[in-house]
Amino acid sequence: MGKPLVLLLLVFWVFLAYRALQRGDVVMAALFGVVGISLTVYRLRSHSSGS
Repeated sequence: MGKPLVLLLLVFWVFLAYRALQRGDVVMAALFGVVGISLTVYRLRSHSSGS
C-alpha cells in the first residue's frame, strides 16, 4: 500500500472522528482517532520495513 493511500485513509479516519465529535459522541470520536492513528502507524512501519 502506497504512502499517499495510507495518508488518505488517515484523513478518512480523522473525518469520521470529527463527524462523531460534531454529533456529541466523544467516545466514538476517540475510538475512531485511536484506530486511525494506530492503523496508520502500523501501515507506515510495515511499508518502511518491507522496502
